[in-house]
Amino acid sequence: MEDTGKYYRFCYSPDILRWAINPPGFEKDWVIGVRVSKNKKLVGFISGIPVKTVVNGESMVMAEIDFLCVMAKLRTKRLAPVLIKEITRRINAKNVWQAIYTIGKYLPMPISESNYYYRTLNYKKMSDINFVTIPPKSNLKRQEKIYKLPDALTIPGIRKMVKKDAKQILPLLKAYLSKFAIYPDFSVKELKHLLVPRSNVVDTYVVEESVNEKEKKITDFVSFYTVDCGVLKHEAVAQYKGAYVFYYASTKTSVTELVKQALIAASNSGHDIFFCLNIMENKQFFEELKFTKGSGKLMYYLYNYATKNIPSEQLGFVLV
Repeated sequence: MEDTGKYYRFCYSPDILRWAINPPGFEKDWVIGVRVSKNKKLVGFISGIPVKTVVNGESMVMAEIDFLCVMAKLRTKRLAPVLIKEITRRINAKNVWQAIYTIGKYLPMPISESNYYYRTLNYKKMSDINFVTIPPKSNLKRQEKIYKLPDALTIPGIRKMVKKDAKQILPLLKAYLSKFAIYPDFSVKELKHLLVPRSNVVDTYVVEESVNEKEKKITDFVSFYTVDCGVLKHEAVAQYKGAYVFYYASTKTSVTELVKQALIAASNSGHDIFFCLNIMENKQFFEELKFTKGSGKLMYYLYNYATKNIPSEQLGFVLV
């Protein structure tokens, strides 16, 4: 995936692909590659995972389709429709008849349209590669001061998630997502897979408070995942490290404060920029946390399921 000017290209690591494609209950047959018979070179790929999904109060198992890609020189050979047709056949064979997917381009008819927003963490690097522009009446030093974050997390009781936290996080997330029109209904096993921190893949932080001397309760959490991006037209910088808002739940800590902690954590772990979509309650923190609207859009689609257009703020589903 590249921008229209071919300046930047996603660099999905093997670890993040394994994380996204192989959750609990994944179907091996839903991971499809096309290879050249002589040298086994991979020239096309598509994947799907089963996800219990709630749409306007109706619950069903859908296929989440992702990572459709075809070798550049074969993109006029109609290989993508073949991949889509084959994965549809395999999904139907498992008695699953609906799917959810996202595309950066407009095709008839999306159920929703969302916009990307970004927050610079390493202003010098992002300005060097021309991702951001220093305003005419400013300079680099002033911009770095404007975008400076605290050196350490600022919420009392915040810490990194551990595996056993999933049981407490699950009801928080279920209650939080239920306010949206479309969202995934995860199990504890799925949540452990998705949220337990993995280096350069996903990070999750929980906020807990003391109930008594021996017991603590998790009240909020926030997570983000990592995707590096190649810089194609710069001699000195090969790539930048991007963080993306994932799932969160807010009961006692505001969404803005939670995402601020994610920004601090991402900055401290070497991320250069932080992205999110204008879905869920993300609009709440755009202004205060200095997010800027980007040029990228993401269209949400449902296959074989009719619904009225869903506003972006009613989307509770994040696709990697």
